[in-house]
Amino acid sequence: MGLVRRAVEGETFPVRERLLGVLNEEWHHRLYAERDLAVLEARA
Repeated sequence: MGLVRRAVEGETFPVRERLLGVLNEEWHHRLYAERDLAVLEARA
């Protein structure tokens, strides 16, 4: 993927890096949610 300009002229960031960061956070959120739900189900 290419670079996208921010509002500040000349400042750029790699789209791929940001996208992978978001996907990684979502992945870990799901893992924690599934773990916690399994614990709650085991208690019921």
